[in-house]
Amino acid sequence: MFQLQVKDLTRIQSLAMAAKAEQAIINSINDFKHNITDKDSERYLTKSEIEQLSSNKQIQKLMVLLFLVENVTLSIFKTSNEPYTKNKVLVQDCWNQIEAVLIKRLKLSRDFVPLFESKNEHDVNELKRLLVAAKTIEILDLCSEEFVSRSQNIRIRLNITGKYDIQVIKIDEKSHNQTQEEFDLYERQMHIHVGIFDAFKFVEPDLVTAFRYLNSSTTKQRINSLITLKFQNPLLFVLYADGTFEKIAYDEIPSFMESNYKQKEIDEGLYNAVRNDYCQLFQPSLDVDAIKKISQRISNLIEAALIEAAKQKKPLLIVLSEVHGSKRSFFLHVITLIAAHRMGINHLLAETINIYHKKWGGDPLVEEMLRLLSFAEKELSIQVKDLEGELHYNNILSPYPYYETPLDAFGIPLREASWVIDVKAVKEDAVLIVGTAHMNNMINSELQEMYYILPIDCTCDKDFSDMLGVTQHNHIDLDKSLAGIKLDEIINIVLSDFQ
Repeated sequence: MFQLQVKDLTRIQSLAMAAKAEQAIINSINDFKHNITDKDSERYLTKSEIEQLSSNKQIQKLMVLLFLVENVTLSIFKTSNEPYTKNKVLVQDCWNQIEAVLIKRLKLSRDFVPLFESKNEHDVNELKRLLVAAKTIEILDLCSEEFVSRSQNIRIRLNITGKYDIQVIKIDEKSHNQTQEEFDLYERQMHIHVGIFDAFKFVEPDLVTAFRYLNSSTTKQRINSLITLKFQNPLLFVLYADGTFEKIAYDEIPSFMESNYKQKEIDEGLYNAVRNDYCQLFQPSLDVDAIKKISQRISNLIEAALIEAAKQKKPLLIVLSEVHGSKRSFFLHVITLIAAHRMGINHLLAETINIYHKKWGGDPLVEEMLRLLSFAEKELSIQVKDLEGELHYNNILSPYPYYETPLDAFGIPLREASWVIDVKAVKEDAVLIVGTAHMNNMINSELQEMYYILPIDCTCDKDFSDMLGVTQHNHIDLDKSLAGIKLDEIINIVLSDFQ
């Protein structure tokens, strides 16, 4: 899902011809095709092969173009309401749907930026030829995401047509007889391609876990199996016996399971397995007592930390973890901001990288963070600092998308080092929100020399926190469900508790 395959070499060559590339470029691709030893069309190109092929900058542009056209197109169709009805995609037919997003993505490639910015006639014409060539692309592999068994048994491919297929990778009867298999999820990601394209110059840790449960109900009629996708952006994937699949939104999982259990489409074992994976959804709804209990605990933590910070003659820094797109994290963040603000803390700094991913054509979950920043700034009058708009590098500010930062210098450590600079500049009591995977690094950074740090783990999921090693940081659990409660409603009920 992340690399080009041997069969794509012919497509790159065709793309070169459509872009009216020099004959030498076409010949180079043709020579490369003939010189590779393993010509299995389905084989992914190795890192060394990609590096060798992309050493020619003109060919690299063609590789980036093919990769992004496919991923942008399939991503758009994947998120549409209706399944795609054809067995291949002609880019020409959907150009109006993909052009704007594709151009945003191309502008994130250092290979294409000069073409967009140049006034040189040669560059302008080259860009035009490449975009015309892009319209000639045909996409035959309509898989937008796949689950791969960690024991390397099977691959489940989900297509934009609403169909799925299961491929055996390696025969292992013992594993095939299990009712539960652990999977890795791979998506058509627009910002990762080994060797030629990494739009944001870093890769976030893979924080999803998937389990497939075979449906062994003796009365089943439709459902073949269920896949639970845990942690970030939880979903339930339903694989039907007719070869189609459906995604059940997080909040709708309980009603889906209850209905199919009552109809005996699934048995008690499968019902309980899904309940166990999504236990938070099957808890009682959020109530006033739970809000008061959590609000009091967070307020007590802040009050005690302010006293200790004063003893040490340091400002207080409250470091909150975040599960991106989590309503439960949002709930704890709202409580913390209100409590901190009422105790005189008026600075908020936040990791906002997904907001920029969204602006540049991605499809990350950003609603919770956007609403939180708006609430802090407009309704609490807290000074909000965006940690991602510009990064510090070599005493300069590099605005997103960080073209000034060399590729070999970029990565998560550089982003975190830039955050430290911004937090140190505040020199007053403040709240810092970062993704859970960054929490330990922030707590153990040089910030501890300047600030008294109060960490609060806001994942509301002990398994997730244990996986990332942050549970010990004042983990706050929430034994209530937020299903069906909107973000504004969460804010209002928390505000009511503080009145």
